[in-house]
Amino acid sequence: MRAEWRTCAWACGLSLGLALQGCGGGGTASEVNSTSVHALATATAFEGKSVATRPAWGNPAPVCVLPWGPDLNAVLGTRLEIITGEGGCDAQIAAHRRWGQLLVFFFNDPGGSAAVPLRYPPGYVPRGADPVQDFLRRLTAVSYELQPSGQTITYTAHHLRHHLYRSTIGAVFGGSGQFPEEWDGLRTITVLPPLPPLRPGDYTTSVSVNFDGGWCDGTSDDPLACLPAGAFSVYSRDFIAVASAPPK
Repeated sequence: MRAEWRTCAWACGLSLGLALQGCGGGGTASEVNSTSVHALATATAFEGKSVATRPAWGNPAPVCVLPWGPDLNAVLGTRLEIITGEGGCDAQIAAHRRWGQLLVFFFNDPGGSAAVPLRYPPGYVPRGADPVQDFLRRLTAVSYELQPSGQTITYTAHHLRHHLYRSTIGAVFGGSGQFPEEWDGLRTITVLPPLPPLRPGDYTTSVSVNFDGGWCDGTSDDPLACLPAGAFSVYSRDFIAVASAPPK
């Protein structure tokens, strides 16, 4: 499978890495590079949160059900109103509740998996034998820009450490047809920090990631399967915040 901005970070559709981004279409060449949009770089490696660990904060029974079946809050162990790319959850959330904009990254196994050999582009030197550790050591920040206010909220790697949720491609994308079935066991990390509650109204949210030296997920030797160094715009989404929880 060619990484076509697999980074999609569920930006686009939800294709994990680009699969989702690709799913939604469009974007500039720099926005469609590809690699599993996965992304978070930090000088200090930290472990992603277990899906079994639920945060103390959250909303009463928020729902984000993907067209192919899974409820993201149930899969990730979160309780948030969730904005995804096109083809994901409804672009409507409840006002006055915490919410998040989805970014999903996937990774090969250390030494490669049965389905996918471990491969990197020429010249790329991973910062750890495990592609997940390489990711954690390179991701420096994730930023969210909200319109029409123009407010930008940035989470550094240090602050993101409590908002990384581990899962697998099969748990999130199984049945969607976006990945070969043999990829179901590949690991994922969802970056989903809570964002401040909003008043009712129309909004646009844009998310970007920042990697120290760029990042490759270990599934391809194609440079287009990597995210570039520095700030990278993943995707934007128009959505509505309504006065009460919207019907799902």
